[in-house]
Amino acid sequence: MEAVGQLAGGIAHDFNNVLTVIGGNLRLLQRDIEHEDASEILTEALTAVKRASELTHGLLAIARKDALDVTEVDVKEVMAETQHLLQRTFPANVRVLVEEVPEPLFAFADAGYLQTAIINVGLNARDAMPGGGTLVMRAVEVRVPSVDRDTIVEPGHYVVISLTDDGIGMSTDVLALASEPLFTTKSDGKGTGLGLTMVKGFVEDCGGALTIDSQLGRGTTISLYLPSVPELELSRSVAEVVPDFYGKGRILVADDDEQVRVWVNRCLTRFGFEVFDVEDGHQALLWVESNGLPDLVLSDVQMPVVDGIELANALRARQPGIPLVIMSASREALRMHDAGLAPVLEKPFSESALIEKIQQAFINQ
Repeated sequence: MEAVGQLAGGIAHDFNNVLTVIGGNLRLLQRDIEHEDASEILTEALTAVKRASELTHGLLAIARKDALDVTEVDVKEVMAETQHLLQRTFPANVRVLVEEVPEPLFAFADAGYLQTAIINVGLNARDAMPGGGTLVMRAVEVRVPSVDRDTIVEPGHYVVISLTDDGIGMSTDVLALASEPLFTTKSDGKGTGLGLTMVKGFVEDCGGALTIDSQLGRGTTISLYLPSVPELELSRSVAEVVPDFYGKGRILVADDDEQVRVWVNRCLTRFGFEVFDVEDGHQALLWVESNGLPDLVLSDVQMPVVDGIELANALRARQPGIPLVIMSASREALRMHDAGLAPVLEKPFSESALIEKIQQAFINQ
């Protein structure tokens, strides 16, 4: 696992830069192309980009090298979106059903990881029903009053998301190893044995737990326990992106990947900004010396000579209120966000996410 973690950490930065460029340019094309077939092709390509990004983050999560962005997540919304994604990828003889949840359900989780976790469980269920069947998703809120030898989580309130299939089920021996790293019953090329390991690590990092109930010939139920959010604690300050946003001013972009800089420049120019780009933090500081402070700085974290954190500190020393946005390929910059230093834009990101973070930085200056 340490070797897997080192490998994933080493490739995450460059790989997510590549995905940023691919996904970003596909979205620009999608916005400009109206032909239905072309739009569908681009949508499929963008879905592949999203899956590749989730794979990288999943590998990092196994080795605990990627921080979760735990916040209040609308469980009903995530389940509905995931049902749509799963049904599109499942064969016609496998149905995906979501039981109605009458009350709002919010859990403390990372929304992206939660969807990935449900997808991983769903794909396992699909493979367990080669002759067809039904996967049922349901969610309820439960209270765990005390701890005893059978309790898997600390006392408290939890949202339990359960996925039940009517597939072939697992033997006792397989069930005991189902969430172990690299364990799989699938043939070569059909599975990595990391899916349930990722899910288990995710829910535990959120403060929850994973349970598996299965019998041969009777199907499987996998349940994800996540801490629930009391209604009174739900955040009321959700920033909205202005659809017709049109910016003005100078933005300095610092990133050691030229293709990322080109794409970001293209996006920001479309929204009315004057954009300048440099390849690292040292060049950014030289630019500032020659041209003065820009209206906003958009900087990657991992750069040679002077990295994004050093650049942010140097700029804030000159002008404490200068708007900053930090780009990160593996979420190591979230601590900067937690410290109130700058909004963090996780690679790969979309045009709308880029503009949202820039708006946020201007509003918070």
